Amino acid sequence: SPADKVHIEGEVDRDWDGIKIDVKNIRVMK
Repeated sequence: SPADKVHIEGEVDRDWDGIKIDVKNIRVMK
C-alpha cells in the first residue's frame, strides 16, 4: 500500500482506506 512508503511526522488522522490524511509533514521514503 502507499502507506508503506510514507513516513509521517506530527499528529495524523490516518485513514488509508479512505485516503484521509491530516498531517503537517509527509515525506515519501524512496
